[in-house]
Amino acid sequence: MRGRASASSRPEFAIEWRGITELAPATTTGMTEEEAVRAHRHDRPLLVYIYPDAASEEDEDPRVAVEEDRAFRDESVVVGARLFDCVRISKEDAREDRALKSHAGSAPCLVFVRPDFSPDRCLSGRFHAGRIFSAMHDTVEMDYENCLRQTLKQQGKLAEALVKVLQQGEALAEMDGKIAGQKDGPRRKQLEEKRAALAEEIRAAEETLKAQENALYELKPKQGT
Repeated sequence: MRGRASASSRPEFAIEWRGITELAPATTTGMTEEEAVRAHRHDRPLLVYIYPDAASEEDEDPRVAVEEDRAFRDESVVVGARLFDCVRISKEDAREDRALKSHAGSAPCLVFVRPDFSPDRCLSGRFHAGRIFSAMHDTVEMDYENCLRQTLKQQGKLAEALVKVLQQGEALAEMDGKIAGQKDGPRRKQLEEKRAALAEEIRAAEETLKAQENALYELKPKQGT
């Protein structure tokens, strides 16, 4: 986890988007059908945002629109995105991509791509969190044993458990204040021992939550896919 204030058991309400070429060579443009089959990654499906060109130099960068849209900051979408490689590609580059070219004309749009690089579906127009999450769920379900709806529920339970750990962290701070006000002696030593025990309890709880979260986002390919 990334510290108690931003522990990863709580969804960070933003998706990390990358350029599609950052995933090269597996997702480079112009792949043939045969190359796509050989490159079958079996690790993550793709969530591809195809963005249109800016109408003029004064217009806002079209790549950031997907970052600011409320739909992509919804908890369900952020959780679902952790099972995808999330990438952005321009409309012009998408036209040259074997898997994406048929959807380039719908930009701005989202394309859900299976691990064999075959597009599953495309969402265009006004983005809605419920539709995005449903498409995520269906795309994952085609190739993996994972159930996104169950993942979302489990993530919520992890977040609740983290709140309790955070509350224990506040108790640590209170103990620090008490220790600071104590002179050296049996009472101070007793408080220090209690603090050390509580700190270890918190550390163990955080490690447990981290392991549970890592397991939650491990994709489990279906047999024969």
